[in-house]
Amino acid sequence: MIRLHKKTASYSAPWATGLGALGYAQALYDRVFPEASRPRDRLGAHVHQHLWTRIVNRELLPGARFYEADIAAQTGVSRVPVREAVARLSDDGLLVRVGRGIQVRRFEAADVTALYNFRSVLESHAATIAVATLKEDVIAAALDRQHALDSQLAAPNPTYVVDYLVADLDLHGMIVGACGNQYLSDALHRLRGLLSLFQTDGMLREEDVRGSVTEHVHILKALAAHDGPGSAEAVRLHITNTRDRLIRALSSRSTGHRRPGKTAHAPVPVAEPAEGTKPTGRLHRASPLAGGRPPPQIAAHRE
Repeated sequence: MIRLHKKTASYSAPWATGLGALGYAQALYDRVFPEASRPRDRLGAHVHQHLWTRIVNRELLPGARFYEADIAAQTGVSRVPVREAVARLSDDGLLVRVGRGIQVRRFEAADVTALYNFRSVLESHAATIAVATLKEDVIAAALDRQHALDSQLAAPNPTYVVDYLVADLDLHGMIVGACGNQYLSDALHRLRGLLSLFQTDGMLREEDVRGSVTEHVHILKALAAHDGPGSAEAVRLHITNTRDRLIRALSSRSTGHRRPGKTAHAPVPVAEPAEGTKPTGRLHRASPLAGGRPPPQIAAHRE
């Protein structure tokens, strides 16, 4: 449940449980942000992941405002790595500067439409090229993974949505990587950071996830048949359907109504430093990178 206080918004979400919980967070982050797209500084990279995880977990909602000092105090670092992390996330379109504060970017249905239409053009083109380069055993392994996800949906566990998200990112990454076009690959990697705002929040119902898995299977079967036009059309249809699911979710949220159907949302867990950590130019010993204890939620200021 997300809690909103009068002058500040402190957000908490039900966390996925299990020994592998933090591993899932790392797996998603690694796929959304390749090494080259992260801050070079180790502390900046840590803050970058910390903020991204809070945003996709919807602990920092669209429109929520916070300050560099808040993040520096919570993560136990100085403002320099915080500034670098915020600059990277701003470049990716996830954050915007508002006065002296920082705001999580708001997205309307028109933004989702434009982003996913652009993604559809790029990825459908990548699919037409990938049919000639993808090996049969790679496609077969990807098909087995999708069938396993479909079986898992029959008896979902607390982390099955994240299993789906990881498999989804791997599938699309496989197609883009196989096209051999570095410019196209770079464009989609940059777009992926922005799309990550929706990755854990758009598939709100089990039927949405199931529909997406079915679409993945159609894409893979077209690739296995070396059907370039069919692969491109399957990718285009899948991305269009994903776009429409997201727009419905945004519409339901803006009107305050929950969409019917069983929720499939599973937030991405994150470790945080201990309460009372003091911002320094290096890692505080209570920082998560130094094995510290988690602190209370960050306060996000809302207009």
